[in-house]
Amino acid sequence: MSDAYAQLGERFPPRALVTAGPVPVDAKGVAAWVDALPRANQQATLQQLINAFQVWRGAAMIGVQRATVMEAVRPVALESIALIERALQSATFPLTPQRAQMAETCQSLHRELALGYRMALHEFLAPSGSVPFLRGGAAAGLAVRSAWHYSRLLMLSYFLYRVPPEDNWFGLHAIYRFCDHAGLLAKQVQEVAESAPRTVAQLYQQAVLLALSNPYRFSQREQGELWSLTRELGSLLQLSNKPGARDSFMIAIDTDRGPGYTPEERESGTALGYWFCVQPLRDVLDAPLAQAGVESVAIKLPQLRVPLQAPADLLRRLRAGWATAAERRARRLGATHHLDTVLGLIGLHFYLAGGLDFDTFTREIRGYSSQAAAERASWANASTDSVRASRAKAMVLDQSLGGYRLQWPREAGLRIRVGELIGLSIAHEEDDPLWMVGVVRWIRYASDGSVDAGVELLARRARAVSLRTLDPLGHPKAPQRGVLIDWLRERGDPDAVFVVAPSQIDLQAHRLEVSTPSEVDAVDPDASSTHHYHDMNALEQAGDYVLLKVRQTRTEVSH
Repeated sequence: MSDAYAQLGERFPPRALVTAGPVPVDAKGVAAWVDALPRANQQATLQQLINAFQVWRGAAMIGVQRATVMEAVRPVALESIALIERALQSATFPLTPQRAQMAETCQSLHRELALGYRMALHEFLAPSGSVPFLRGGAAAGLAVRSAWHYSRLLMLSYFLYRVPPEDNWFGLHAIYRFCDHAGLLAKQVQEVAESAPRTVAQLYQQAVLLALSNPYRFSQREQGELWSLTRELGSLLQLSNKPGARDSFMIAIDTDRGPGYTPEERESGTALGYWFCVQPLRDVLDAPLAQAGVESVAIKLPQLRVPLQAPADLLRRLRAGWATAAERRARRLGATHHLDTVLGLIGLHFYLAGGLDFDTFTREIRGYSSQAAAERASWANASTDSVRASRAKAMVLDQSLGGYRLQWPREAGLRIRVGELIGLSIAHEEDDPLWMVGVVRWIRYASDGSVDAGVELLARRARAVSLRTLDPLGHPKAPQRGVLIDWLRERGDPDAVFVVAPSQIDLQAHRLEVSTPSEVDAVDPDASSTHHYHDMNALEQAGDYVLLKVRQTRTEVSH
């Protein structure tokens, strides 16, 4: 018996012979049980499926018995999975109790199917682990089914911004390692869930590429695109038993870990594992991305007749994840201190303005109220701003000159999104804190309900301002919140000014008017100033904000 076959059978639940019961374990009985499921009642069907999987995982089976059971129940399970995944598309975080239960059920179905097919493969080849003559196709079919569900379970975890369930990566490693040993990696199997043939190698390389790209950095909509995109790009990863160039990453296949979602999580070496080289991927992407702006680009891949079309920004962020810790622009250092945080442009502006709601802030520096004040009482607006500006304390897990990795406890109850603006200040500066500005680049929920996030620092100092766009005749629109920053990425252009504005601001406007208090830390209406800017360029747009680069016009109005 090979070590690869031994690992294939590890971490299985205890099994015992099952006598007669409400859930059959024989092929004929399971087929009749599936036909009797109340398909019109999804909740009842799901409950019966979950209960049945608990019975099957603990039942001792031989030969093809478990494979027959899995094949009989898989169609209805896939139907239920598809219904739940569609319902989760519009989910916000943290999930409501009902949505959280739906997500847990969907994960359970994928987990039971992945485990069931892995157990079926192990039992099918017992006791030696050798693939019988002319039975390679059947063995490959079980392996592909298991690998597909392990991969989709990972993808669902990313979609929910959760840590993958226990033994997810271990099971996928075990399937891949055994198929590599048995020569089954490249055997194609028709996968009904995708209406296309798949191989274990394709599924494993796709999962590895997704992990290397840190899927927690992408929105839920983008993650849907990533599944099909990495399916094709993953085939270019090169596998080796030895380390290659600096673009190689280590995967320890005897553990329950992937290649690492961030550079700091990646293995530097181990006795048992594979090395994947991403250089062929970089060679394919670099030239098209160097010539592209933000539009879609065409990527020529050897296995496709038609070039692959994908958004350039999505590909750039995908490629940015393939960095090692040594390649980072700034060294990351461990930390254990805390920062106060506030999410969103509304909350950040509230604190930068010294605790003033936007209508009061606008009256102080402009001498009149925003349009919102005419529509509702000022006390109501103040209450809304202060509620949406709640502060939450976060622990700093590590930091660099470019940003932080933060963790909030479950009790914080944050509704955080990738691409969201975030304010950061030293936790002990209670009287008059200085706020830094960052953006959430990735998030990940742990099993205990806590959430980790990677935050890129945009500016170490910021200033609350009031914005108005003007048409060519000088007619202004209603004032909007804004934050004036000294953008850390670009300091070589002395004429450029960087402003964080609401995402709904008119980017086609003739001019941008920016009104500021006289001092950073005080509001003085007698000395406030107004500047006019032109050439508005959107450098980044995500969530509720857009980062603008503007230049000052010759005319400056002060009052």
